[in-house]
Amino acid sequence: MGTQGIGPDKAGTKMQAAKRVCPKCGSAHEQGDAACGSCGFVFTSVSAVLSPGTLLHGRYEIDQLISTGGMGHVYLARDRDVFGRDCVVKQVIEKIESAEHRRRLEEEALRMAILSHPGIAMIIDHFVERGQYFMVVERIRGKTLGDVFKDRHGQIGEAEVVAWAIAICDVIAYLHAEGVVHRDISPDNIMLTDRGSVSLIDFGTLRELRYVAAGGTAGMGKYGYAPPEQWEGNAEPRSDLFALGATLYYLLTGYLPLSDSYQTKQMAVASDRRPEFPPIRTRNGRISRSLESILLKALALDVNDRFTSATEMGEALARLQRELTKRPPRRREQWLLRHRIQIIIVGGTLALGLIAAGIYLVVSSG
Repeated sequence: MGTQGIGPDKAGTKMQAAKRVCPKCGSAHEQGDAACGSCGFVFTSVSAVLSPGTLLHGRYEIDQLISTGGMGHVYLARDRDVFGRDCVVKQVIEKIESAEHRRRLEEEALRMAILSHPGIAMIIDHFVERGQYFMVVERIRGKTLGDVFKDRHGQIGEAEVVAWAIAICDVIAYLHAEGVVHRDISPDNIMLTDRGSVSLIDFGTLRELRYVAAGGTAGMGKYGYAPPEQWEGNAEPRSDLFALGATLYYLLTGYLPLSDSYQTKQMAVASDRRPEFPPIRTRNGRISRSLESILLKALALDVNDRFTSATEMGEALARLQRELTKRPPRRREQWLLRHRIQIIIVGGTLALGLIAAGIYLVVSSG
């Protein structure tokens, strides 16, 4: 069973000792490269991975690295001051360059630390050490939806996905009301908890802090999930709705509109920054037309053609959920219901026949 408080920075990506990912275009490159060979982005000084047993802030003992990427490193850790409580430590990849740089990071961390919702992992602490910024986050136990998809071999029903989506819309609506744009919604950043609820385990903290550290101008995202305006550095609340739509589409089809170049060489091309999703029923004919309509709206490339808010999208999904519960059963189920009396009679007759045959054999043998 997975036990993470934060998801990987890139879908399906775990720590690779010698590889890094460009925070601008997502292309892989070697540790120590000064600039990205694909887009020319100049890298800032990069932090070394902390070893197990490292003690931070006099209390947080690093257990293991669980993910790494262009935003930073994420570790499982234990809080010595609270009876060894499990937690998650995030390490922002940039070094603190100045007092102003530190002030911006602290302001952003404090703005996110006041967030309180049952569907998000809460920030416990934040501090600067070794010239770098760290954040400590609540650890939530369960499996990411990406892991659930793999465990079930892509066999997840529409009704279940819709129920998850309604809950996620509620969390996103809360974040947007607090002025936070997630920028990183994907199956790997949504946890199906051991209690059966869903939770955002990384509400943009590393990506948001990385964005602040870059001066608020960098276009960042996850290929297949981030909409065009986000790559242009213009992420806004409706950008999260696109990412949620892409997440639902992937969970129901296993498909993302990624270029061959990106899938084979991790080298993004222009189309990867404008992901065009075909109508979902062309990929999965069992999906309802109502959900297809919702996803077409959420996945519009023009931000003005999407839902106006997470609340509006959640309401559309709730209407669909009511529709799904009232929908008549499928043909096989209808046939079983229509012929249940005949099935009972035939079954009963066969049972009586077997009993009679058994009695006959016993009597005959006697």
